[in-house]
Amino acid sequence: MLENGERFDLYYRSPFNKKIHALARFHDFYVMLHELKKLTHFVRNINLGSESITVIEHLLLLTENTTVAKSFYDSAVTIVLPGWTSRFAGAEFRSRATPIILQQLPAHLQANILWLNFDSYKTFETLYADVVSTGDIIPIDQQTDAKNKLAEFLYKKENRS
Repeated sequence: MLENGERFDLYYRSPFNKKIHALARFHDFYVMLHELKKLTHFVRNINLGSESITVIEHLLLLTENTTVAKSFYDSAVTIVLPGWTSRFAGAEFRSRATPIILQQLPAHLQANILWLNFDSYKTFETLYADVVSTGDIIPIDQQTDAKNKLAEFLYKKENRS
């Protein structure tokens, strides 16, 4: 504990917009270090837990009244990765991972790899969950709508429109 009422403030600076956020105030340096280690461990575990890979076969999204070009569905898959996690955000990791991913796919498939930012990944997860959870218990028009929305999202991301 410090004398004279000194304190230690803990801040976070966003790497994107450089904005500074106050996180906590401590009156004991060692307590602050302990809490900082716990926070770092917690955030690291969230980050590592967010690293996933999703492979989507386009043909499985095809519906009778599709809203994207029919060529989108021809022997194509999209591999979606969270481009915002610590490891996946690195250009060196991506340049090494991309050829490895492509080598593991059958040669007849056209593969699109999407490294999505945090907001786009949240949108993708919602759309993907809607398709996966539809099953046989949801009316066919809702299944079609969910598949079309995911296909549109992937098509737009892949074509940068």
